[in-house]
Amino acid sequence: MSPERWTRPGAAEGTSGPPAATAAKPTREQVIAGLRATSEGGADLVQLLTPEGERVQHPDFDIDLDDAQLRDLYRDMVLVRRADREGNALQRQGQLGIWVPLLGQEAAQIGAGRALRAQDMAFPSYREHGVAWCRGIDPTDLLGIFRGTDHGSWDPGTTGFHLYTIVIGNQCLNATGYAMGQRFDGKVGDQDGEATMVFFGDGATSQGDVHEAMVWSAVYDAPVTTGDLGGEKMARQMSRWVAENTHGKLKPAIEAGQAKSVELNALYFKGQWEKPFDKKDTREQAFYGPGGPVQSDFMHRSFGGHAFVQAADYTGTVLEMSSGATMEFILPREGLTPADLLADEGQAAQILTWDKAQWERGRVRLALPKFEYGGAMDLTGLMPPGAELRVEQGTYIKVDEQGAEAAAYTAAAGGAAPEPPKELDLVLDRPFLYTLHAPDGTLLFVGAVQDPTA
Repeated sequence: MSPERWTRPGAAEGTSGPPAATAAKPTREQVIAGLRATSEGGADLVQLLTPEGERVQHPDFDIDLDDAQLRDLYRDMVLVRRADREGNALQRQGQLGIWVPLLGQEAAQIGAGRALRAQDMAFPSYREHGVAWCRGIDPTDLLGIFRGTDHGSWDPGTTGFHLYTIVIGNQCLNATGYAMGQRFDGKVGDQDGEATMVFFGDGATSQGDVHEAMVWSAVYDAPVTTGDLGGEKMARQMSRWVAENTHGKLKPAIEAGQAKSVELNALYFKGQWEKPFDKKDTREQAFYGPGGPVQSDFMHRSFGGHAFVQAADYTGTVLEMSSGATMEFILPREGLTPADLLADEGQAAQILTWDKAQWERGRVRLALPKFEYGGAMDLTGLMPPGAELRVEQGTYIKVDEQGAEAAAYTAAAGGAAPEPPKELDLVLDRPFLYTLHAPDGTLLFVGAVQDPTA
């Protein structure tokens, strides 16, 4: 029975009809259908050509080429395909031990290769013959590797093209290390800076080297974008950067205006409680906010030998996370608000820096409301008089039985405590402060809960 019975359902044995989608020569319609299936990438997809080869305009990635440049690019593609077919023929004649073809990748390789500048560096796998051509390497220089007579006959330093990497995915680690060196040398971030480009295929994404390279580059990433600060394109790029670096929790519509400079930073944190709350113990009760009582879901847990503090004006405790990060909850005494606590600079410093000298240990019975909220505010009015700055800040925070998730961005354009008890019932049923510290003690987040249901 023909295997096409499975790849072309409905085709009777021995009958004619369109070939299977997996056949060596699928129909034009099957090719277009397959390409269209790869175009369903949502809003993040950048598409410059339709499956039929029609040009698509894009506001961020548009190019303007004259007829001569288009002819040169087409000439490059024809030449590298001819060289590729010659290499394939030599392999079949026994002149080469192996040849890795680039058939079907001509446009991608020539486009990427011609986008590189002289100071940039490319890290290939073993089939980027088109990129090699763009970097000035003679196609005959590639043959020695596949004939087994040399390991590569060109100088990566002068050509900006690393030697071929036979180990699948290993070039990603090399490229990441090289790019980090560029950053340490201060060679990135401006129009005269350097860039690193690495090539790998779908199969390489299952290799550990590729994942390690991605993790390493993400951990040490320090992206810098340059452009017209007053333009809509830059405003979209900054807004997209904030969304990406806060995992989609904040999506501001940043307007750079006519600023000469813009300072933009973002923070994202997600951690699991070291001792999660049991959902069975979550129940509804009243929270007494400035607008009157509201019903909210409160998480309950009893901790033995737990850290807490009881000062003259506030009571608090800390929840630890599996990563070593901590989140502190500070409840002002009756009659005081979170703002009152922070009005005293000395007291505010103790709270925000988590002064461990105040903390005791004992049994803590904690009732903590679940909350999730976010928003943005204009802080321009808080700037010193005469400061030509427009400052906007956005925040997001979520606390539930499993842990805490927080995100933020900032855009700037142009008396003795009584003896603490050994037991504490802490019911956070009125406005309270919270702080979030990294494992090294760095203050990441501070806020006040006025209404957990808002």
